[in-house]
Order: sequence, then C-alpha cells, then structure tokens
Amino acid sequence: MRKIKTRPPDTWYVLVDLNLSYGRQIVSGVGHYLTGVPTVRLAIGDKSGLDYILKSRKGPVISSFTDANDQRNGLATGYPVVNVSGVSSDAVLPRVTIDNWAVGQVVAEHLLSGGYKNFAWMGLDCWFSELRKQGFMDALSTRGFACSILPRPEAVEDKLLHIEKPTAIFVDNDSWARQLIDICRQQFLHVPVDSAIVGVGNDPIFCETTVPHLSSVDTNGEKVGFEAARLVHEMLLGKPAPTEPILITPKGVVVRESSDAIAVDVPALARAVAYIRQHSNEGISVADISNAARIPRRTLHDLCRKRLNMSISELTRKYRIERAKHLLTETDRTVADVSGSCGYTNTSRFHTIFRRLTGVSPAIFRQQRRLR
Repeated sequence: MRKIKTRPPDTWYVLVDLNLSYGRQIVSGVGHYLTGVPTVRLAIGDKSGLDYILKSRKGPVISSFTDANDQRNGLATGYPVVNVSGVSSDAVLPRVTIDNWAVGQVVAEHLLSGGYKNFAWMGLDCWFSELRKQGFMDALSTRGFACSILPRPEAVEDKLLHIEKPTAIFVDNDSWARQLIDICRQQFLHVPVDSAIVGVGNDPIFCETTVPHLSSVDTNGEKVGFEAARLVHEMLLGKPAPTEPILITPKGVVVRESSDAIAVDVPALARAVAYIRQHSNEGISVADISNAARIPRRTLHDLCRKRLNMSISELTRKYRIERAKHLLTETDRTVADVSGSCGYTNTSRFHTIFRRLTGVSPAIFRQQRRLR
C-alpha cells in the first residue's frame, strides 16, 4: 500500500474539463466541502496542467483521469489523488463517479410514469453506456416491457420512421439527444407526442437551446465533487483508500418539454392526469379527479388500468411522491413539512408510501442526493 503524506497541504488541485457542466459541478462540490476546511486554498484548472501538477507533487489532486500514465503519476505523488471520471472504467486510483446503472433506472421510471408502452435506447458503445442501458432495460423488464435499440444519430432516420409510435427514447448523452430532436423535426415527428426523448448530463447549453427543451438526467456532479473532497480529506487524516469506486446516485430527471407528455390518446384520461399534476399537493380525492375528467369514477379507473397499468389512486400517489423527491433534494424543508406539502396529513403514512415506492426512507433519499 502506498504511503500518503499526511502533513496539511496549502493547496488542493481540481483539474477537470471546465467546458462541461459535469466538470463545473465537480468544482462546485469540492468548493462546498472546503468551506469547512478554511486553511486550504483551492486551485482550479483544466486538464492541460495535470501532468505538471502530478510530476511536481504539489498537493492533493481531483481530476478526470483517463490516461494510464497520468494514473501512474498520480500514484507516485505521495498525496491523495482521486479520479472523478465519468468515462474511465479503470480503478487504479481511488474513484468517485456516477452510478450509471441508477441513471437508467430513473429514466425508465420517469418514462413509465408517462404511460408509454414502446421504448427505445440510443447510446455509445462503451462500459458506462452499457450500464445505463442495463439499468433502463432492467426497470422496463420488471414491468413487462421490451426495448428497441436505435443506431447512432447519423444512421437512425430509417429506423426512427418504422418504430411504433408513440415511443419513449432514452439517449445516453445530451449531445445525441439534441441531434435526435432535430432529426424528429426533419421527419415531421412531434416531440414529445410521437417520440419522448430524455438525455443525460442536464447541461443547460444543450438542454435549453433546443426546441423543445430537452429533459435530462442530473447526474449529481456536485455531490461527486463533494465526496471526492471528503475522500481526499479522510486519506490525509490517515484513512486507507477504498478498494471499490464510490458511486453517486443521480438526482433524477429534470423534466422539460421533450418528455413532458402523457402517452394517452383519450381526452378524458389526459384531463385527469393534468388535474392530478396540478393538484397532487392538495387533498384531492378520486371523486375530484373524476369530476375534472368529466367521466364516471368506474370508467376513469378502467381507463387508467388499461392505459397506464395503475389505478387512479396509484397515479396520484406517484405524482405526490415525485413532488416529495424534488422538495427533499432541492430544499431544506423538514420531512414533516414536505409530507404536508405533498397532500399528506399523516407523516407516518407518507413515510410508509415513500419507502414502498422508492425503497428508502425520505431521510435516506435526501442523504443520497444532497451534499452533507
């Protein structure tokens, strides 16, 4: 086991691609951690200075390592060096990175909640893309759905025309997802009605400059940076480096226009869903929803079962829990306050339903996604 210098260094180095949203989020996360370590100066740069910093052994380094020589140099610095690459599968250095399988899971859950029954995947031929695809397909399979595989954007046009509509498409990066939206427009396919599209990365440059705006997974790069800084600090205090990568749970899908549609062609059901979306934080009943949809309760229940594979009560709970997830991740409100804001008068009942739908308690869900 290599010996780590434990004298307090004056400077920590974060060297990442600052042109990417993921890189900037990592810097932000490291900065948040170091607010509690006031004796340390944070030096920020791109990867062009990585070789010099490693060879001069100036201090701890957090960077996206993809080159084998850089990783070997990192081992020789005598300071903690942590890899935050979302691309490299190499585990030579201690690594904090995205839980790519979980990325696929959250996209599947988002698209399944829209009532889609046809699904497709487009992605790179590499390890992290394969994990995202597997997470996506695993979630679909548990609900009895299959998934088509689409070729790269430059070869997708013919296949896109012949897949059954509407189709929900998961693209493993925002750049390709943006290209796919353009291709759909050229082929007179409406996004999201004919093809709902979700990317990964949540980079505003890609997501908010295309029409319609692109839904995308927030991979929680800020927490990657925060946990990488925590790991550096622990290693400086003498704690051994972990033998396995530390995987960070994605925040979830940031829903924009490209997937913000319910895949139903029954106006009454669409009215019901729209009402639930707008009023799920209130104490609405099935009778309220039925009145808004302008159909009898039994007809509404049958339609929901047939088209969305869930009861109207289950759909209401799903939207309430999605709202709760957002509040737990993005605000400091107490769990009891979140419960009330999502239409629950009984906090214990909220805990039970939240755990049933997510597999964890509200407190653990918040802990997994937020800086701490």
